[in-house]
Amino acid sequence: MENFNYMMLSRLIQDCKYFLGNGNRHEKNLWAGDVNNHILEIKKIWKMLKIKPDWLSYKKIKKYELEMKKDSHSKKYNKIKKTKIFKKRG
Repeated sequence: MENFNYMMLSRLIQDCKYFLGNGNRHEKNLWAGDVNNHILEIKKIWKMLKIKPDWLSYKKIKKYELEMKKDSHSKKYNKIKKTKIFKKRG
């Protein structure tokens, strides 16, 4: 189980890197489907590990969290604002 958690943690961090880079901040590219749940899953797994990985500190997780949540509310607002709603006539 411990090996699976290390592999899963690595996968989740790779998703963070992609989200912040070539993924253009699209939450659909995150394993958990959205930033909040994704970060919660990373924290949960990290806390469960008896031996913490040297490649990921809790401080680094918080850094990912801050970076990923930056501007997320304004982007969602702009996306909703730009969407046109057409009423069906009839």
